Amino acid sequence: MIFTRFLKELYQFCINDLSAFYFDIRKDRLYCDQLDSLSRHGTQTVLYHVFHYLSKWLAPILTFTMEEAWCTLYPESIFLETFQKTPSSWKQPHLEESFDTLRAIRRVVTGALEEKRAAGMIRSSLEAHVDIYVGPKDTSLFQNIHMADFVITSEVRLVFEVPQRVLST
Repeated sequence: MIFTRFLKELYQFCINDLSAFYFDIRKDRLYCDQLDSLSRHGTQTVLYHVFHYLSKWLAPILTFTMEEAWCTLYPESIFLETFQKTPSSWKQPHLEESFDTLRAIRRVVTGALEEKRAAGMIRSSLEAHVDIYVGPKDTSLFQNIHMADFVITSEVRLVFEVPQRVLST
């Protein structure tokens, strides 16, 4: 039961968090940024840690695959490695709620972009310029996030006011 739950959680993490979210957002940074850019190195650092954790977690299950992947970087077997302790500073529970909100915003923007793409107004999300209306309680969410990268558009304008609705009678 625990083994099955572990595999399911790990699978969901790889599909939803890594592939559909993180890799989707960061792939342009890896392909397009300068080789020595700080942001590119940051993404490479995350990938380094993801590789180490996933390889060690999956090694008892996908023995040959993980051994082959590990040996592309290191001469010794992955089975001579130990599980590393995750630094306590990586645990940041307050970020979970913030990212839940940001991911909800991203889903709305992605849905709107799909409608524009289906209507033939844009071919790629990078052709879009997006306005995101931000309420006063959400302003802190956007302080350290480059939203154009986050929603994969060429520009995002944050509007810190509630749009005025015109009511017709």
